[in-house]
Amino acid sequence: MERLDPKATDRVSGPAWEPIRPQFNEINDALLQVSKDTKGDLTTIYIKYSGPSTQGRPYAVVWVKKSTELVVGFSLPETVVSPLLVSAPPKHKYAGLTKYLIIHPGDTLPSELATWVQEAYDTAKQQ
Repeated sequence: MERLDPKATDRVSGPAWEPIRPQFNEINDALLQVSKDTKGDLTTIYIKYSGPSTQGRPYAVVWVKKSTELVVGFSLPETVVSPLLVSAPPKHKYAGLTKYLIIHPGDTLPSELATWVQEAYDTAKQQ
């Protein structure tokens, strides 16, 4: 089983994606490492990350709408607070997702990423 939809890989494979692809790869790896049965499915403009333990509900979504920005939505409890996490940007609201991280080319990913992924996964399992 491909854990990341091959169409998602194709979506971010063009030359325009080169500057932000390292961040995408690191985010994708973190999102899939949370459990061996999770997967990322591409819709038109975003990748939904879910698994059997979340009963198909996404614990995270990565918007791959444009090559100059990644928007990552997490299913986090309200107790998780960080100046890096924001409310849903326009046209990025998704049911069950509560906090969002916006990444641009050259940005360093936060050291809390793995913790946020685990908390989002655990929250989605409990819903």
